[in-house]
Amino acid sequence: MVDCGDIVFNFGDAQDMSDKLQAHAEKLLMSGKHMLSFGGDHFVTLPLLRAHAKHFGKLALVHFDAHTDTYANGSKYDHGTMFFHAPIVGDMPVYLTFVIDCLDPAFAPGTGTPVIGGLTSDRALKLVRGIQSLNIVGMDVVEVAPAYDQSDITALTAATLGLEMLYLQAAKKEV
Repeated sequence: MVDCGDIVFNFGDAQDMSDKLQAHAEKLLMSGKHMLSFGGDHFVTLPLLRAHAKHFGKLALVHFDAHTDTYANGSKYDHGTMFFHAPIVGDMPVYLTFVIDCLDPAFAPGTGTPVIGGLTSDRALKLVRGIQSLNIVGMDVVEVAPAYDQSDITALTAATLGLEMLYLQAAKKEV
């Protein structure tokens, strides 16, 4: 396991960030690595998903989020529209994206768009553990906003969810 660091891009240039992140992810995947990415805005999933699709072929998406992110309108690079064309899971390789705002703010207050009535952290862990049988080829945890994170509870939750995702990968290797 290795921390690949941050992507350097022209601030405010979504296309540049997307291109550089996708290229970086493609290099890692071509070298035989699996990825668990942590990001701020959920938009980072789009170039990661593209890189995984280029490497693994057509992908399905498992998407934990308080918001659907499947709106049919909006700009080309809009964090609310990027999954409009994503397929259903079936037997396909799966990309798992976990947006921390799907948890109730009582369990993860450190996000930019909290929604009351979300999942408990216990339920989220059980749901992630419950998808072990899927062919998960890539994963991310996004939307943690440290400026809003009282006592680092959201960061701890995100790290724990990330660890559970790594356990999913490790369990596959044992079979």
